[in-house]
Amino acid sequence: MEYYEDYLYYYKHQTKENKKRLAQKLLESNSRAISITGQNTRIVYTVAIFSNEWDKDMLKAAMQSNHPSISSEIKNQAKLLLDKLVVK
Repeated sequence: MEYYEDYLYYYKHQTKENKKRLAQKLLESNSRAISITGQNTRIVYTVAIFSNEWDKDMLKAAMQSNHPSISSEIKNQAKLLLDKLVVK
């Protein structure tokens, strides 16, 4: 949820420079990330999610998840983002 707006911006403005900027941001902000290639892969998958209009489904899945890594804060962020999408 933290980078939803960043991914959405990239989806709407797909340039080589924007992809490079986003991949670098993701790499620097995730202590477990080890390569820029991995971040580029995340970006490609996220573009597929937006292209296929699965973003609402992904947000709903996050809200309904019982996985311990999906905190109540993440669920609240997903709900806020979903509410914005439904209003449009």
